Amino acid sequence: MANKNLMSANLELEKMSMVDGLTNISNRRYFDSFLGKLWDINMREKFPITLIMIDIDRFKVFNDTYGHLAGDQCLKDIAHMIDKTVTRSGDFVARFSGEEFAVLLSNTNEDSAMKLAERIRAKIEETAIKVCGTETSVTVSLGVASMITSKHMGPDDLIHAADCALYKAKDDGRNRVVGASSLPEPV
Repeated sequence: MANKNLMSANLELEKMSMVDGLTNISNRRYFDSFLGKLWDINMREKFPITLIMIDIDRFKVFNDTYGHLAGDQCLKDIAHMIDKTVTRSGDFVARFSGEEFAVLLSNTNEDSAMKLAERIRAKIEETAIKVCGTETSVTVSLGVASMITSKHMGPDDLIHAADCALYKAKDDGRNRVVGASSLPEPV
């Protein structure tokens, strides 16, 4: 009996180490591990890996206006919407940091990922978030980058490229999707 309880507790601890406690999707630690393994697999297969970085627009203002509990609910709602929009088996959704989320797509080029990113953006924009007895809306900015793995690049290069595209989306006015291939200089 004690051994069974210990095994159950260990499984629960393992789950807790991989899942974000607030949003109930994968956390950054598990994202990093998953991306590393996916990168290694794709070094042999030569399929593209695509990353969509998602940031909630003006989330600090949302928190300041509605409070941190409403902010937490907003994060949960957005995580749920992203998770429900990313439906292909093997694709991976994670909370990357505070109000940032990441979607990893294996064997997907940037053009296909841009279409998915636009569906995510539109779904979040059109869905009302319930806050303090009223409804409001939020928007997100998304950056998309795709790479075929090589010995000369690593997972951080993919993250950097998607981040650059994300910041371009924010600089261009938010609530939009930008692909890294559209940036003026290589990232």
